[in-house]
Amino acid sequence: AGLRVGYCIGHPALIEAMTKLKDSYNLDTIAQTLALAALTDVGYMRQQASLIIAQRQRLASALRDLQFAVFDSETNFIWTRPPSCIPAQQFFESLRSAGILIRYFPDGELGHYVRITIGTEPEMTA
Repeated sequence: AGLRVGYCIGHPALIEAMTKLKDSYNLDTIAQTLALAALTDVGYMRQQASLIIAQRQRLASALRDLQFAVFDSETNFIWTRPPSCIPAQQFFESLRSAGILIRYFPDGELGHYVRITIGTEPEMTA
């Protein structure tokens, strides 16, 4: 498991609604300290962002070569639809049985798509 830290910017009504849903245990001191250190070291942050972008572009290109529909992204994940000959659920289950975890959303139209988070180079080439 990794350390997850995030933030949200939004309309006050949205923030109020989200605050009602948040876990009663907020970020601990260690998480806050590490997040602040990561944000303070701009060079490191840019280096990590560059690595993620490179891996995302490499994966998107490989998926497109395999006839996957890949949506442009500025995030640390790719939203994609497998070719029509491979149902998204089957693709998800095949990867899961090989020990590769991606996100599959079985409801409605989302059931045709999967979300693939960008990992480190060793993770992405395994």
